[in-house]
Amino acid sequence: MDPLTYFLIWLGTTILTAMLTPKPDFDPASEEDISLPTVSQSRRIPLVIGQGLVTGPNVLDKGNLFTHAIRVSGGLFKGKVDSGIFRYYMDMFFSIAWGPGELLGVKMGDHDLGLTPMTGTAEEVISLANLWGDDSTGGGGGFVGKVRFNAGVDAGIIDTTVEARVGNIQPGYPNVATVLLWHDWKRGGAYMGNNPTFKGVKFHYAYYPNPLSAVDHKINGHANVAYFLHDLNKDPQWGRDIGGTIDLTAISAMAATLATEGLGWSRTFYNGDAAAMEAEALEYVSGVRTRNPLTGQITYKLLRDDFVVGNLLSLGDNEIIDLYIDGSSLSVTATEVAVTYVDIAEGFKRKTITRTNVAARTQLGRRVPMALDYLGAPDGAIADKIATREARKLTVPKRRGKLWCSREAWDWSTGEAFIINWSPEGMSGVIARIVNINRGNILDVNGRVEIDWLEIPFDYGTGVFGDVGSTPTVPLTGVPADVTEFFAFELPDFATASPHKLGLFAVDPVGDSYGFDWQIDSASGGTWFVDSDGQFTTPSDVSTTYNEQAVTLILDGWIDAQSHTWADIAANGYNLVLLDTANGQEWIAFTGAAYNDTTDETTLTGVKRGLFDTYPKEMVATDAAWLLDEANVSDHTFGATDDADFRLIDKTAQGSLAEGSATVRDFVFNNRHGRPFLPGNIKIDSVLFPASVTGPLTASWAHRDKTGGALRDWFDTTSYGPESGVTYKVEWYNDDTSALLQTTSGITGTSDTWTDTGNSYNVRLEITAQRGGVDSFETFVFVTAFSQP
Repeated sequence: MDPLTYFLIWLGTTILTAMLTPKPDFDPASEEDISLPTVSQSRRIPLVIGQGLVTGPNVLDKGNLFTHAIRVSGGLFKGKVDSGIFRYYMDMFFSIAWGPGELLGVKMGDHDLGLTPMTGTAEEVISLANLWGDDSTGGGGGFVGKVRFNAGVDAGIIDTTVEARVGNIQPGYPNVATVLLWHDWKRGGAYMGNNPTFKGVKFHYAYYPNPLSAVDHKINGHANVAYFLHDLNKDPQWGRDIGGTIDLTAISAMAATLATEGLGWSRTFYNGDAAAMEAEALEYVSGVRTRNPLTGQITYKLLRDDFVVGNLLSLGDNEIIDLYIDGSSLSVTATEVAVTYVDIAEGFKRKTITRTNVAARTQLGRRVPMALDYLGAPDGAIADKIATREARKLTVPKRRGKLWCSREAWDWSTGEAFIINWSPEGMSGVIARIVNINRGNILDVNGRVEIDWLEIPFDYGTGVFGDVGSTPTVPLTGVPADVTEFFAFELPDFATASPHKLGLFAVDPVGDSYGFDWQIDSASGGTWFVDSDGQFTTPSDVSTTYNEQAVTLILDGWIDAQSHTWADIAANGYNLVLLDTANGQEWIAFTGAAYNDTTDETTLTGVKRGLFDTYPKEMVATDAAWLLDEANVSDHTFGATDDADFRLIDKTAQGSLAEGSATVRDFVFNNRHGRPFLPGNIKIDSVLFPASVTGPLTASWAHRDKTGGALRDWFDTTSYGPESGVTYKVEWYNDDTSALLQTTSGITGTSDTWTDTGNSYNVRLEITAQRGGVDSFETFVFVTAFSQP
């Protein structure tokens, strides 16, 4: 076959194949397929104060979807064919945030549209067809259309363009800033790119509250917190709209100071209540909210050391009724403060700035970092001011406490500085600030005013910002010492998931130690390891004598606990207390706790007695009560009968106690987890802990099963179990002579009987649970007067 004939045959075959080949099915997305940035009628309207980047704004309405297929050359004899690439056009109407505000920019995806800042009602045409890539090849396309902005006013703005474009009647959206992305082409709205999943839209928006029409409502492009606090209370749209009046003079004074300091604020809230927003704003500017006792007005003030010491009011021995100092706050003294802020110029990127007090680091003997979030700080310069301010406050130990005084201070306010002169504590000329004040009741015969106070450790000067400074050169704490007051115990079942754990309570031997290294030699062979960092605690002493059946107890001091139901306690182990009595340990729990600050006592109510493997004991004044939540628990797991040595290395700011100076303590494990539980609700002749009995005698009880997984009140009359293989040994003694009168072993029931004729003495009942030759952790022991009828 000649070449010309071959070519003609090939050409004809190609044309026929092209004609017979089915065309590709390229369908554009329908409106139902379009993935919009955010559509939710229940989404809250953001609140922007200062500048903010509103991400995921709500789409209020949409319409005018139009798709345009891009056709490309199909090759020989095909002309233009569908490429499967489409351009998508649509109008979209967004709500941004509460207003009236300013639109500073628009981003689609990660690309800026280059918008000129807008206020009021304004519009700008944007033409960026290839913002994300060449749309003719499916590279992404871009945005071509108009950006219409409505700042948002009290009366609302009904945008007729929106109604005309999307065909739906629109509300005015009072006080809400809105944006319409649109175009007035005959077919379709604004060009949104090649992809039916539209790019996320972000609005760089600004809102500056200015209720007093002041000139200092903007601070270098950011908001003035003082005016935000006013509107937070009074704005009917996004504020709490309280009925009370606000001290406008105080608002103006605060605003002027903040403007002078350059402390602008830019913060975006997507949720949160007014109280939380107010607290964050006040923390940012270091201010307080109070109520003027004379006028009743809400008053805001900044905490600045701009006072003259000689002009401060004072409280002395004649006015102060009582005062106590709640430590030196050394436990919360930091050596460095790290502030996280949002750098707006860097695209709202989070950054951190740190300020260190080298002298505090040296005095404390360790690094104590403190991280703080100030997300309203809009740049590094302001974050630096705040970090310096907080470092000056937090890297210096200071005293705090409470005092009660006469009516002298009834009209003082939170945040006010004053002088304390109190000779019983040797306090003279101590400058303090009011943290909280309870003015009492003038009709009360005592009429006491209660003040929580915090010492101002040194004068910051008239400005709040400046050098961090340094801590005093004198030692902050005492010399480390040997720990002499402690209580070591083996944790019972339920208190730990792992068997044979060592628990420890220890009391600070110096008074201002910050902890201890808990060193253990598990085999008592001289090989020491640090088990954990220990924390000191102090027991609460039992206030008076209590019998075995008391279910309300008063302890000296304050107990850090909340009320819980018995069901919660049984399931989760809340409010557990270990009593160290002359008759042995007893685990208890309580459902309620009430502190009396006048007597400095805590009343425990709903007390459950004899928990785990213990039983109720008599208590006397000064018996120690330790809260389980404050216990140190060993990381190491021990054997059932291990003999472990331990020592406690006290730590203060002056260093650690020399290991050779720490007394070695011995603890022998008693296989607590491997022992059966005692029975509960033990009675003699159906009476709990009788003072006297008359024979014959019957001891009765209720079973307890340690495998049940729940706490059991000792007085619970229900039998649980018993655990498989458990029996009871009951012994009756003449307690006056210690003579054994009767012993019965292998009891599987819930009672035992004994009698004697013609004798009277003190009888002692002892009951032990046994399983496989192993006795219970304790033996129940009770003595009562016995006589024959």
